[in-house]
Formats: sequence, C-alpha cells, structure tokens
Amino acid sequence: MNTLHTFGCSYTAFYETSSNRPDFIKYKEYKGGKYPKIWPELLSEKLNLRLNNPADGGSSNYDIFQSLCDNVDKFQKGDVIIVGWSYKERFRLVSYSDKMFRKVGPNFDIGHLDNITANTVEEILFNRCHKTWVEEIRSWEKVIKKLCASLEIQVLFWSFDPDIGEKNFKYRLVKSGAETIAIETKGKINDHHLGEQGHRVQCNHLLYLLNKLTNKELI
Repeated sequence: MNTLHTFGCSYTAFYETSSNRPDFIKYKEYKGGKYPKIWPELLSEKLNLRLNNPADGGSSNYDIFQSLCDNVDKFQKGDVIIVGWSYKERFRLVSYSDKMFRKVGPNFDIGHLDNITANTVEEILFNRCHKTWVEEIRSWEKVIKKLCASLEIQVLFWSFDPDIGEKNFKYRLVKSGAETIAIETKGKINDHHLGEQGHRVQCNHLLYLLNKLTNKELI
C-alpha cells in the first residue's frame, strides 16, 4: 500500500499537534470532545493511501523543506506528495541556549531567542515581505520535482500565500463552501483555521488538482 505524504504548517497539521492553542482546545470541546478529520486524513482515504503527515503548526518554509528532506527515505514509487508552503515572511533562528531552531514570524513570541532583539526580527520580517523571496521556494520545487520524477511519485504544491500559490486558492475554497472555525462556530471561537467543512472542501479541491495534474501528464 502506497503513502500520501503531506508537509506544511498549521493548515496541514493535525489539530492535536497544536493542542496547546486555546482556540483548538475550545474547538475540540465545541465538537463534543473530538477533533474532526483534517484534509490529509480525508484525502488519504479517498486515494486509498496510508498517511504520513509530519506537518507542524507555525512552521516556516525552511522547516517544511527540511521535514520533506528528513522523510525522503520513506518515499516509494507510486506515493503522492503534497507540500503546503507557509507564508514567506516566516523564518527560523537558532537558540544558543538549547541549540535548536526556533520558529519566527509575525506576532511570534521570541523570548526564547538569545542575543536577538525585537527590532532585528522586525527588520527581517519586513524584508521577507518582498516577493523576491518566492524565488527561493521555486528553486526548492525544482529539486523536489526532479526527485519525484525519478521515483515516479506524484507531487503537488499549494499555499495560502498568494505570492507562492494559486492567487485565488483561498477564494476558491470559500466559494465552494469552506468555513473557518470562526465562521463555523458563529464567532464563538475566533480562529482563522479551517473547521470540519473547510477541510472537506479543501480535500475535494486538492483531489481535483491532483486529477488535473495527472491528466496533464497523460496528454
């Protein structure tokens, strides 16, 4: 049995991996004490594939690319890989105290970083808003596509960042009925992540893109 490998940030990660988020805890309670299935789970079922989903909330694209590299030995002919790039502004820095990478992004807590001022972080974040940073992502995609072609693996890229992914990606989901947690709960939980219906819609849209990609390859 082949595997669906999904890489990304909180838009791909299991709710459980970000269970320390107060809004996600509230959402679990709202859903009767159990998280609904997310799009990677739903899509793996539709494709009849096992699921490998190491996505982690708050990840930068550096974290996502490294996660893919760390999982390369698991890739097999006939697998499917979906990479959900995060926002280009995010990056990571090393904490000298524990020698670990720490996620950095707009409104992220940087108190765990040594010898890095808030002003330095703000300047880097401002610089990373420039569209030129997308060229870095495109170079990674070339390498990933080359690898997947050699292994006969289907690969799909997407992102909610309009500079990286399809410009109307989020609009297409909303137009198709996708709801955020905030909308689903009628404002009781103010969270912008997709809720149960939103994940169903995204699953169907990604399945459509995969089929479209396959048809192009067959022409």
